[in-house]
Amino acid sequence: MEVKKSKVSSVQSNGTWDGNYGTMYKFEIVFQNGDVGEYSSKNKEQNKFEVGAETEYEYTGGKFPKVKPVYAKPQFVGGGAKSFGKPDDVQIKIVRQSMLKASVDFHAINPELKPSEVDVLKTAERFVTFVNGNAEVQLAKEFTQPEVKADNLPF
Repeated sequence: MEVKKSKVSSVQSNGTWDGNYGTMYKFEIVFQNGDVGEYSSKNKEQNKFEVGAETEYEYTGGKFPKVKPVYAKPQFVGGGAKSFGKPDDVQIKIVRQSMLKASVDFHAINPELKPSEVDVLKTAERFVTFVNGNAEVQLAKEFTQPEVKADNLPF
């Protein structure tokens, strides 16, 4: 197997076969550089190889040559799982989605209050601010100071 790049000259439907994943549709793909190979697709109207498009593909030669598209690997910007520095957009979106879900759950506890969409979004934003460590988020004293009861005293 080798990775190549060439323009597609022709795409010809070439029958079907039954595989582990159902019916597969065969196509004969001809490239401008002279390569010819069979491509199998789950879709009757495959769109991975289009005439005139320059395409990167894997070519496996032999008696029955095969081709398949090369898929671009995702690029990780920001180094992935760093625990320091500026968070990347994906991490920000994950936090925002999680806090939106938490806000919906929070408001679902007491549906009699009938929170509006704006109420849910404001709560989510407050949760995001808290998760991001913003010291300006103020909590009521009953949440920050332990409750002292007479039966909890050490003496």
